[in-house]
Amino acid sequence: MNYYCKRCRYNVSRKDDLRKHLNRKKPCKVKYLDIPIETLIMELEDKNHNYSEITPDFALNSANLLPNKIDTINPLECEYCKKVFKEKRYLQQHINRNNCKEKDKKEKAKQEETDLMKQMMAQKDEEVQLLRKQIEILMTKIGNTNI
Repeated sequence: MNYYCKRCRYNVSRKDDLRKHLNRKKPCKVKYLDIPIETLIMELEDKNHNYSEITPDFALNSANLLPNKIDTINPLECEYCKKVFKEKRYLQQHINRNNCKEKDKKEKAKQEETDLMKQMMAQKDEEVQLLRKQIEILMTKIGNTNI
């Protein structure tokens, strides 16, 4: 007989293994049915409850199915082109191996923006130096104004 966790589809052949799964410190994430763990534990302890009737097909045909819950829990999408990946390593490969064309475009745009900012800062520094020189010239023309 197989036992299934209705929340995450964890499948075991022994009832005690399912009990351990339900009583662990960090509860399983809701991937299929949004049922409180306390309810599942009560069903497991109930001697009248027949687990042989519960199959994966039962849970998939349920009205409480959460189809997009997985995507909202931890979306693995490229921050540049918004492509979605199944695993984190595939996302990292996509970004690190320069497979993402949008990343290149955005990095070039950022580089151009930083270059422009550096040019603007250099212009401001030149203007400040020019103004300081003019102030010094004016101060020498005025002379000593202390009485």
